[in-house]
Amino acid sequence: MDVELINPFITATKKVFVVMAGWKLSILPPQAVRHLPSAPNHVNAVIRMFGGVTGAVVLRFPRDVVLPVAQGFDKTAGTLQEGLDAIGELANMTAGDAKRRISKTLVTISVPEIVEGDAVLTELAELAPWLLVPFRGPFGAFTLATSFHPSEPASPQQKPVEAAAKALA
Repeated sequence: MDVELINPFITATKKVFVVMAGWKLSILPPQAVRHLPSAPNHVNAVIRMFGGVTGAVVLRFPRDVVLPVAQGFDKTAGTLQEGLDAIGELANMTAGDAKRRISKTLVTISVPEIVEGDAVLTELAELAPWLLVPFRGPFGAFTLATSFHPSEPASPQQKPVEAAAKALA
């Protein structure tokens, strides 16, 4: 996993929260794990990547922070569905901004898909390892989870997920 592909998503996530809600996020120490941890009470925004790399970026929000996040973007948001819509839009803006920052690899990024609970684990089970980057904001905490690998043979510049975690710490 290449830190140069992870950093654009971290930067984009921070930028979207500042621009859209005026919130600065703190990044907690990243962690490399073999499998995406179970999170039954979470809302996941899944962004798939194809082309130069194959994998996914998943923004994982505990269900109890979905509505406060939505209200940061739109003060009138009052229902869980409006919260889910806001998470989808946040993920879409994050994906678009990250795509602009990824210059060295030809990557196709999917439209984000909102998945509640652990249903996302089944479809992403083949991806490993994962880098978990926790964020904290005034509304609570959420995690950016990434797992991808080059679609073509690995180059010497690409770092394993553990090295990427250390580089981000």
